[in-house]
Amino acid sequence: MKKVAIASLTFGALVWLTAPATANETQAQATVITTTTSTTASPSVAPVSLPAGFKFHKETEGLNQELRLRVELLLADPDNGGKVGLESAYRTPQRQQELVNCHAVHNPACPWPVDPPEESEHVKGNAVDFNGDLKLAVTLAKKYGLYQRYGDRDPVHFELDPNRAPMEKG
Repeated sequence: MKKVAIASLTFGALVWLTAPATANETQAQATVITTTTSTTASPSVAPVSLPAGFKFHKETEGLNQELRLRVELLLADPDNGGKVGLESAYRTPQRQQELVNCHAVHNPACPWPVDPPEESEHVKGNAVDFNGDLKLAVTLAKKYGLYQRYGDRDPVHFELDPNRAPMEKG
């Protein structure tokens, strides 16, 4: 297991995510270290409650670690019940270019706008596309600090909300 710092100190929290180091490792743990605005205060440490048997999906490999944890928690949320799925997450530049080409010829398999690889948040590991119940996806996204960056123009595309709250213990 490797320990990775995630989240933003801007929001007064630092999250340590113990993420799988290899494909054979599936368990994850997270700890939220919350600080106050005082520079002399000691941080408090609170574990994030992960569902029993929590395992990372292979499809989330390559994502920004904070986004990965938040997406995994959204997918495991009891209110989801499998109604929201993960369509796409990290993409290689080659895969992104394939999607650009597909969209350019108005292929119905590629209905949403696609940025070129050098501009894509998917290639940077900073975006996911959900499928299924997108109304529920929007509701759950708010709960987990994600948002629809492009709204109706690309309703499946979600990123970390720049105004997200730090992760709280469950």
